[in-house]
Amino acid sequence: MSSTHPAEFLYTTDISWDGDASTDDGSSQVISLYQTKSPYWKALVVSEDDLKLPLWLLIAKLPYMYLKQHVIPANLSSSRTRVADPEYPLGGSIYIDSHFRGNDNTIESGMTDDWYNSWSLSPGPHHLVIFYFPQYLEFLGFVILPLPLLGSLIYILFHKKSPV
Repeated sequence: MSSTHPAEFLYTTDISWDGDASTDDGSSQVISLYQTKSPYWKALVVSEDDLKLPLWLLIAKLPYMYLKQHVIPANLSSSRTRVADPEYPLGGSIYIDSHFRGNDNTIESGMTDDWYNSWSLSPGPHHLVIFYFPQYLEFLGFVILPLPLLGSLIYILFHKKSPV
């Protein structure tokens, strides 16, 4: 396992798990982010080539990859399946939409009673990006911030004063 923390809101990691490690049920491994507990920390399975991208390009590509994997699924049926998870608070189960199961690019979020986020991984190699989704609201704000100034400048330059 190797990981990097190239920005305050972003982690990248390569995990290779063959399924031989001892787990409670033998079918999944849990990766935990010991930074804070927030539902807005998102984990995506990406290609190895995506992890090699320059940081600015990876940051720009993440919202597209997230929306493609989680918001615009190929199969829009939304039947829910109850999955037992001993680390999930208040009831020991999580619900997974059927169109999220079976996709190699999704991993299940296992919210814990503790102060950290965790995700369940199936056996095999994984190239993960964990990022804080609200950070993109700040980036959107930086894009919108100069627009009023630019609009005012255009208005001043092109507004003709009529003689009185």
